[in-house]
Amino acid sequence: MATVAHEILSHIYSRIVSPQVKELRKYTAFSNNVYGELLPTFVSRIFKELELSSHQVFFDLGSGVGNCVLQAALETGCESYGCEIMENAAELADKQAVEFQERLKLWGIKAGSVTLITGDFLKIEEIGEILKKTNLVLVNNYAFDAELNGNLVNMFLDLREGTKIVSLKSFVPPGHNITAHNVESPINLLKVDEREFFTGSVSWTDAPGKYYISTIDRSRITKFLNSQE
Repeated sequence: MATVAHEILSHIYSRIVSPQVKELRKYTAFSNNVYGELLPTFVSRIFKELELSSHQVFFDLGSGVGNCVLQAALETGCESYGCEIMENAAELADKQAVEFQERLKLWGIKAGSVTLITGDFLKIEEIGEILKKTNLVLVNNYAFDAELNGNLVNMFLDLREGTKIVSLKSFVPPGHNITAHNVESPINLLKVDEREFFTGSVSWTDAPGKYYISTIDRSRITKFLNSQE
């Protein structure tokens, strides 16, 4: 199914997004809104490794032109959400979603539901409610500053136990340990697994790199508190 999904999404992208690529590059340098894409083969790998399935929920925070949202719905049949703050990218995402439905009819293929939201994911109350039922959160936070990453961690407080968060930067500093001084920090909810992606995985470089899978694991805090009694 991944190969078919890649072909369909490639056709949609070529028709809708490719002619407007220059517009996507009009962002403020060194801001949180620098645009970049995770490429389909890398995204398929993430879905396979984390066993995203049709009865689960996927949310891409900072979904750009909607590529990963559409891919999740098509490739796994899951309920798929995305939120994007940049208006030009969000408009292209909406156009891709329309074309996506037309292609599904043409191919006679069923996919999961797709919901695209435009705006700041930190300020939209609806997103917090959706996240409570989400199984896999994707955040391309490669260009996010420390403040935004910290705000994201606060959003994760209401995620269910076992929810997975895939990011391009770790939300937890290297060597971090739970102590009596930091036990109330929300990053203590996250159990982080560092992994490597290969050449041709992201749009902004051909070089290999690292990505991070964080799991909501409250037992780590409980274990620490019990050890202090």
